[in-house]
Amino acid sequence: MKNTVILRHLLKTKALHMPSATPEPSFASESGPALAPDFGSKLQKYLLCILDQVLPVTNGSLPASETELQQLISEKNQLEAHLTLLAAPLDLLSEQENTAALTRLCQPLYQRLEQLTQAEEVHALFARLQQDLPEMILQVKALTAHLRFSPLAERVVTSQSELENWYRRCDHVANQLDRLERFGVNIQALENRYVDLIIQVGELQETLDRHWIAVA
Repeated sequence: MKNTVILRHLLKTKALHMPSATPEPSFASESGPALAPDFGSKLQKYLLCILDQVLPVTNGSLPASETELQQLISEKNQLEAHLTLLAAPLDLLSEQENTAALTRLCQPLYQRLEQLTQAEEVHALFARLQQDLPEMILQVKALTAHLRFSPLAERVVTSQSELENWYRRCDHVANQLDRLERFGVNIQALENRYVDLIIQVGELQETLDRHWIAVA
């Protein structure tokens, strides 16, 4: 009866609401390891119901609000729940018949899940850069000002090391912006902040060069 229990649980899951026009199928009694003759057709019917609810993804369409972000996360969690529930019935069925067609039906679900996961990650990256870039600019400004007012030899050496670290951080930010752009996100506002950061790092470099000569 294991396969009946799995499929019944599959068809009763509330992860995604089944269309009201689709009634829950009945189950024939089973004995031993054999599956009901209509097990595959019921599984296919359930898959088609899920596919009817899967939305296409437009490239670069980040959530415009917290509500939209939560909807995206909710849909991702629902798809993950469905795919987890589908795994066991598909494995059972594959032991007795060819499930290539059903596996192909699952592919759009996996593709949608991948796109939703990527969209969530990109949204988080965008938000993080929005917060981090202004803070990074202020940090470089503070370092430059401190160097100008206290050009001691040991401070110059320390600042040289910090400058190299800032160049590495700028490279890392550039790579993150490239990733956002590849996803199709409008990064103009972030690019403006990035340019400001590069300018500030350049000023730090010039200040360091002047004081390096002075203490040499």
